[in-house]
Amino acid sequence: RTARAEGLEVKLGQLAAETGKEFAIQAEIIGPGIQGNKLKLADTRLYAFNLFEIRDGKYIDCDRAVKLMDKFNIKRVPEVSRIVLDHSTDNIVDMAVGKSSLNNAVEREGLVFRPFNEQTDDDIGRLSFKAISNKFLLKGGD
Repeated sequence: RTARAEGLEVKLGQLAAETGKEFAIQAEIIGPGIQGNKLKLADTRLYAFNLFEIRDGKYIDCDRAVKLMDKFNIKRVPEVSRIVLDHSTDNIVDMAVGKSSLNNAVEREGLVFRPFNEQTDDDIGRLSFKAISNKFLLKGGD
């Protein structure tokens, strides 16, 4: 229902028509009835966080994905900031603490860190990780 309300099928069709490539998105749906609605939202929402080129079998670099999703009005997860990742683990965990960009009355779950250009490691695969906020966890997050 949420994907239909967002017109996602039409938007992905327009994206394919313009680029000549077929894309899939990775997204999350949040709101009432989903995992306890931890953000206390009044309605259900869909936010994309990855754009995947199906035929080539690869994720699209961050900046290109952002431009394409914005051009076709595909809502994206909020971007908090862009940084050079030369921080200690403790610094990264501290950065994860803060209020949600979607509802500043609640703690955010954490932050996802990704390279600007898609990268993979032979041992661990695609480079991307999430730092969970300790405040979120202490308030009953999972």
